Amino acid sequence: MAVETEVTQKLVTEVGINGLPVRLVNPGGGVTGNAISAGAQNTLLTSLYSNATAIGNGNQVALNGFNGNCQMVLINTGAGTATIQFEGSIDYTNWFTIGYVRIDGQANLVRSVAAVALGAAGGGSDKQAFTLQDLYVYVRARVATVTGAVSLTASLYATPS
Repeated sequence: MAVETEVTQKLVTEVGINGLPVRLVNPGGGVTGNAISAGAQNTLLTSLYSNATAIGNGNQVALNGFNGNCQMVLINTGAGTATIQFEGSIDYTNWFTIGYVRIDGQANLVRSVAAVALGAAGGGSDKQAFTLQDLYVYVRARVATVTGAVSLTASLYATPS
């Protein structure tokens, strides 16, 4: 099943992972389209930023009912380091720290609200996956600090509530 979205005046149909629908985003700004169709199997897969190199807020995503299970993947393919802060808002003005649990290869799952440290890529990349623990209408992954040359990607995967 595909989801149709309106992206800058153009209707686009896109199919994502395992044929599940995705919501398209504008890489230079926020989410520009809203899902038109709905169903129990719908999912939201969106990029908050791709190849970011500096401190900034990235794209803010309106979850619009996709806050049942939110997972975030962060990747640094650069030689520098960065810290990322997960934030949520109910009014798109006031932003609060979101609690999260790191889920990739962890023996003990621990809730945290601290900024996530992404290391230097070395021979590949530093990849980390998280489940967001707090529900907000809007979500973002703010690049809080950068040291050296980084290339940061943040992706959000969410299911309906």
